[in-house]
Amino acid sequence: MRLAGLVIATALMAITAQAALAQVSADSMLLQGTAAATWTEGDTSVIQLTGPITINLDRTKLTADNAVVWLRGNGGVAGDQQSAEVALIGNAVVTQGEVTRSGGTMFVTASVRGTIRITAAERLAENKNKSDLYTAADKVRQANQQAVPAVPDTPAVSPAANQMKVAMPVTAAPANAPPLPPPSIEVKFQADEVVPTRADDGTIALTLGGHLLLMVDHGKGERVEMQADRMVVFTKVKTPAEAGKLLPGQTMRDQVQAVYLEGDVRLDYTPADGTKSAGQRMTAERCYYELPTDRAVLTDAVFRTVDPKTQLPVILRADTLRQLSKDQFKGEGIRMTTSTFANPSFAVAASSAYVTREDTGDPQLGSRFTFSAWNARPQFFGVPVFYLPVAGGSITERGFPLRNIGIGQSNKFGTSFESEWGLFETVGYPSPKDLDISYRVDYYSDRGPAAGIDASYKGGFVTDTTRQPWNFSGDVKSYFVDDHGVDKLSANRADVEPSEKLRGRFLWQHQHFLPDDWQVQLRASYVSDANFLEEWFPREYQDGLPEDLSAYFKRQRDSDALTLTINYQPNHIITDAEFVQEQFEVARLPEIGYHRIGDSLADDSLTFFSNNTISALKFQPSGASLAEQGFRPGQTPGIPAAGQTGTTESVTYRGDFRQQIDYPINTSHFKVVPYVVGRVTDYSRSPDEGTQNRLFVGTGVRLNTSFWRTNDGVESTLFDLHRVRHVIEPELNLFTAAQTTDRNSLYIYDQEVDDIRDVSTLNVALNQRWQTKRGGPGRWRNVDFFSFNVSGNFYANKPPDKELNPSDFRGLFFPSLSETSVPRDSINADTSWRISDDMILAGDVQYNVDDNKLATAAVGLAVRHDERLSYTIGNSYINDLDSNITSVGLDYTISKKYTFGYYQSFDFGRTESVNFGTTLTRKFDTFAMVFRVNYDQITGESSMGFSVIPQGAKGSFSTDSAQAFTGNRR
Repeated sequence: MRLAGLVIATALMAITAQAALAQVSADSMLLQGTAAATWTEGDTSVIQLTGPITINLDRTKLTADNAVVWLRGNGGVAGDQQSAEVALIGNAVVTQGEVTRSGGTMFVTASVRGTIRITAAERLAENKNKSDLYTAADKVRQANQQAVPAVPDTPAVSPAANQMKVAMPVTAAPANAPPLPPPSIEVKFQADEVVPTRADDGTIALTLGGHLLLMVDHGKGERVEMQADRMVVFTKVKTPAEAGKLLPGQTMRDQVQAVYLEGDVRLDYTPADGTKSAGQRMTAERCYYELPTDRAVLTDAVFRTVDPKTQLPVILRADTLRQLSKDQFKGEGIRMTTSTFANPSFAVAASSAYVTREDTGDPQLGSRFTFSAWNARPQFFGVPVFYLPVAGGSITERGFPLRNIGIGQSNKFGTSFESEWGLFETVGYPSPKDLDISYRVDYYSDRGPAAGIDASYKGGFVTDTTRQPWNFSGDVKSYFVDDHGVDKLSANRADVEPSEKLRGRFLWQHQHFLPDDWQVQLRASYVSDANFLEEWFPREYQDGLPEDLSAYFKRQRDSDALTLTINYQPNHIITDAEFVQEQFEVARLPEIGYHRIGDSLADDSLTFFSNNTISALKFQPSGASLAEQGFRPGQTPGIPAAGQTGTTESVTYRGDFRQQIDYPINTSHFKVVPYVVGRVTDYSRSPDEGTQNRLFVGTGVRLNTSFWRTNDGVESTLFDLHRVRHVIEPELNLFTAAQTTDRNSLYIYDQEVDDIRDVSTLNVALNQRWQTKRGGPGRWRNVDFFSFNVSGNFYANKPPDKELNPSDFRGLFFPSLSETSVPRDSINADTSWRISDDMILAGDVQYNVDDNKLATAAVGLAVRHDERLSYTIGNSYINDLDSNITSVGLDYTISKKYTFGYYQSFDFGRTESVNFGTTLTRKFDTFAMVFRVNYDQITGESSMGFSVIPQGAKGSFSTDSAQAFTGNRR
């Protein structure tokens, strides 16, 4: 019975091995280079690679400056075997296992079972047989064809089937260079029962029984452990005497050719010492494993590993799984997922897939697994939701083609379908390490179809000569809509029908850090109309930068900086909320700046500050009227902060030179800093059409001190107080100035340059902090648990009220740039009480002394009750807007699966709701589903919907990312 079982196992092994050879991966021979040209010569295919080049064939690696490869089919056991002849030209190196050979040129022959894969930035179908490279390679080939015969066909079960023969050029070494030996491996096994028998090829096979474990050691800590209910070990041993030496627990070096395993098969791979690559585990019902080549065939297989970056599990189940090498796998009838459940909530099923381990280039992460799948069908709970003929990516981070998907309902957009997909993954390739491209496919029943492409990239290096960084990063955003609806910009504005149906935006932003302390920021954009961003991307419209053409260059060294700014608005519209009230943007064509901050002068007795700019400035008014932006007759977008003295269509040249010298004086109790400011500003154009210049002179003094008292007797468990230290910091600022030209005689492009005032200021402040110790024995730390700061700002020579509209708002004093202060008499105060590490109460108030009015006030409480519950509650009051808004927000983790979020704002001044929203997140094993309901009184929009985010989409999922996706344009 044992012999019969062995015969059956041997036959199954032979059949399976032949099938494995017939299904060798396309990467069984991988050619990489900068450029590749391919053509045919009769029955021979020729590939010319320029590089540097790398050729990988199983455990053998070839590198050189350039190479030429000749391929010719020769039938072989599997019918698809090819003979490969490779001429390596320039710095040639051949590495197989621990054996390495090198030379100026080398010639290699091999028998390749499988297709050839070429990776090159440039691919040409062009005959290059007249090139210098091909001529040199052909001479090497002709010189060595007789010296090194091609590898003959070998039986499919032989581990030598993919051995290579390597020869140096005839002029450099003997023609008959011996073949490289296979890498040395050590094998140990454990078994209760060992029965030797004779295999068909005359070698001895061992049938193992009982408690079975076989360990394969490749050296340097790299090993494979195999376990199964039944096991047959095929050896190179041919005599019974030698077989008698193969005992359990004994090390066998290079004696085992293959192993057949059956019943609860488990294979555990551990990478070499010092790597960060995750180990991997495979389970199967049956397995045939070829040890020298690390090839295997498994049935009913499960492949398991862990992504090194995200620490998420990687699970691949296959009807048949072929291990082409320890880093390459091909499966049929597969399901890929990040769930350890037998029936995962989300998986990608495919008819076949190729999985490979590749180096990430990051020594902390090591390698990652990427896949290419055919006839891919993403499934939720086993139900396919769509079909992709090909898909690819990394199995976890930015892995599956689907990034996000959601549906919703809105009174502005109707029923919506939104989805985000990885571009590389969709076409069957993993996303490059420093490049990610995704595309959106959306539809809105009240508006129409929409689509866009987003991309992000980064890169860099350190120069070899100067060892300085050269790093860059950037992103691209685009989105276009076939819009058949109307824009509902806010509840108080009129609806606007777009003038064009095809609307959209494009934005490119790039940042580059260069040697010699230079950095560059570039931006280019296109926006179709004045309302598109406000309607479709309100968050960017409210908080983002203008979408224009701009370039910013800066070199900063120590305390000085040189800058160059160029920006121009090609869209002739307002692209962010900051300039809506002005209805223009300011172009700088260009602006050159030179700045020095905190230079020491006169043996460290003086401190020098210098800010200088030379600018070519131009007002760029919006080409869209207020009516086209939805403003009703008599309605204004707000109070402008620039351009109050008029605008001009011509370019104004302005030079602004500000110098300041501080003279710090330290006494025993006080720090006194007198300072003087001089500022000269020249204008080529002014509201009266003539040139204009302004001389500004100011002087001031800053005085501050601090003193404290400690009370070690304070102890309160309730308020978590353990000793109290009271710190008092009084401060006094005096400033007075004069200027030759009033701001009404100048064009106001920038508030901090053109809208300065020659006022006299008294600022008195008292800042107080109470400190205690918290943390407990061994973890004590000082904490500011309470603070109370109050300041008074009083001005003389204030401008008329019409220049400070609204006149009853708050006043502010800026010690570092006193001439830009807001000259309203006011008293301002703020306080905070850190009740505990998880609870803080804070508030502030601004009181206008001129009009005896409370200008603004706010108070808020933030609490993190525990890891499951956190909430905030606050109130904000603005007198000039008759606004008194109370807001609450809550996040509660109901369980490991459910998270609830809620926020609400109500304006008691106008007795109306401002906004409302709630979310419910349900986490499954491989994706999160987020339900949401929102209402915004300002925009007049109400919406509801849900989104689904696969866990492998971007490495992880969260409630915040789900909220940001669904309705992210609204």
